[in-house]
Amino acid sequence: MTNKEFVQYTQELENFYGQKLNDTEKNVWYESLKFMTIERFNYIIAEIYKINKFMPKLSEIIDMHKQIPYTQATQQKEVKGHCEKCGDTGYIIYTKLVEGKPYQYATVCDCGRQNRYDGRTIQDEKHRSDFYVPTIDEIGLDVKSNKPTKKQVYDSMTKLKNSEIMPESIKDIIRREFIKMKE
Repeated sequence: MTNKEFVQYTQELENFYGQKLNDTEKNVWYESLKFMTIERFNYIIAEIYKINKFMPKLSEIIDMHKQIPYTQATQQKEVKGHCEKCGDTGYIIYTKLVEGKPYQYATVCDCGRQNRYDGRTIQDEKHRSDFYVPTIDEIGLDVKSNKPTKKQVYDSMTKLKNSEIMPESIKDIIRREFIKMKE
């Protein structure tokens, strides 16, 4: 938040509550609150308007900042049509071998149903991180369909058809489908 933005919002606060801050108070407030983005500061002031009858103290603003969780405002885009790649979820789960062990990772589909998280671009330095969800283009994942292959279904059914934890009624369904696949 810039000093100019801060001055504008504190003037609105002063006008709303009919109480003026002196120059020293404004300087202390700005130094204590400049780490916030203007969007965050605006959100906190809007919440304070709802609950405070009197001009808030600096400590009340900081407490409100600590109490209100950060939420990322997401605008849901309506994407028409069915996406074979992600099954309309916006995410694709894939398996990658790391030192011989399989690990599952998530990536964002290019259909536009989900926004990509990138912790490196968070405006508040306190919450910035190196974590992000890559897109399928970034990792070079060539996805045509998220449906399992016949081999994957066959392998899964083979494991489940004699499972001890599976009820017999489900086992019968799996065995029938298993026979159909072999044909």
